[in-house]
Amino acid sequence: MRTAIWHVAGSKWLFVAKACLILAACLILAMFCSAALADDDDAASTGKDAAAVPLETAEPRPDGSQATHRQVRRIDFSGGVKLASFCLLPDGRIVAALEPANQVADASGDAGLGAAVLGLFSGKQKKSPAAAEKPLDGRSEIRLLDPQGKLLKRWPVKFKVQAVNVDSQGQIFAGGEGQLASFDQDGRLLATSEAPQIPAVRANPDALRAQAQEVLDSQKNAVQEFIKSTEEQLKQYAGKSDKELSADERADKQQKELMLKHLKSIAVRNLAPTQTIEQVEEQLLSQRKRINALAVSDRYVFITCGAPKGYGYAVWRVDRKFENPKMIVKSLSGCCGQMDIQCDGDELVVAENSRHRVVRYSAEGKQISSFGKRSRDGQLECFGGCCNPMNVQARGDRLYVSESDGQVKLFQKDGKFLALVGVAEVKPGCKSSSIGVAADGKRVYYIDVNNSAILLLEPKAAALSLTK
Repeated sequence: MRTAIWHVAGSKWLFVAKACLILAACLILAMFCSAALADDDDAASTGKDAAAVPLETAEPRPDGSQATHRQVRRIDFSGGVKLASFCLLPDGRIVAALEPANQVADASGDAGLGAAVLGLFSGKQKKSPAAAEKPLDGRSEIRLLDPQGKLLKRWPVKFKVQAVNVDSQGQIFAGGEGQLASFDQDGRLLATSEAPQIPAVRANPDALRAQAQEVLDSQKNAVQEFIKSTEEQLKQYAGKSDKELSADERADKQQKELMLKHLKSIAVRNLAPTQTIEQVEEQLLSQRKRINALAVSDRYVFITCGAPKGYGYAVWRVDRKFENPKMIVKSLSGCCGQMDIQCDGDELVVAENSRHRVVRYSAEGKQISSFGKRSRDGQLECFGGCCNPMNVQARGDRLYVSESDGQVKLFQKDGKFLALVGVAEVKPGCKSSSIGVAADGKRVYYIDVNNSAILLLEPKAAALSLTK
């Protein structure tokens, strides 16, 4: 059972969490005979709502009435492809990175629309131009679209693209599965290389095996940890008769007792590990290969990936030929598999979501400044949810910052809040919230990753001048 909230790269607790979720699901099935939980990755690729994505319904969400922009267009990618990442060229055209979806064709038999009409969210929302193009046969690809979503050019990429970005001159950089590549705007391959974190992993195979063994040991101990935790929780009812307990307390006690019975039954059967050490090593290596984000300056390419040990993320720096690797940041805190980085001149801006802040680093990895704090009361100058902000874009002396419930906010570089830019119509939940902002701030794009779409927000008739 795969759930986005557990995508914490490189940690042994990833597997413990999965084991816990599987055990919990089994208990729920035993007690209630409920249907199996949906797989959110499949839901995202087929365009359905991802039921397993945790909703942040407790968080206040602006209705957009005070925003400077409103959603006017939807650019959809469907039928055999899944939108992984996007960015904007300096002239405002869209660069979209697509990977093969789990389902190759729609139920209708259509092999896929590039930027297709989905219909209107409101009477004022426009349709995007249709580009009825079949997806490239089982391969990732990059598509170049005009600002309204019309397909202009497309080309294949040999690896699974997980992140894409551009430099100030419009050169396109892509990364994924431990690989990097750069292209010109006609799709010509300029350079390719292994990602910088891979040689470091390969150089220390003993460390990878040791971590895999830790994971297996944790899986073996998971049931005993559950038993101990449940017994500890039941102590609050020790020595009390059912008459002394409230209805809610009796129900809670009965549920925990039943859970404890099932857990002990599992422990007695002494279930063997579900994975071999080689399988766990392969999973850890796959996590190390993942490229969560990349950013490009005039001198460097920056790559975000899982930290070498424990929770968190690291940032590597290479030159524009993908040479001279150096790890410059080692302990960024993030969840949901998200850690966005963007360049602002020679500096690096990071949306460090688990710490509810935006951080600025030098190209050498020295922290320059930070701003942000968490709020559950809906203050626009703060960041809500379990892990926000998710993504950031620098434009001039302003920063556009996105949250996972669709909000896009505008700040000065020093962290002073300026305005709510808009609220994209997406399902809240812990997920990628990539944004793209035109040079003049008039067009703001937000990814709807669950439905493989890009949402366009444009200024209202009386839009504030703050975004200029």
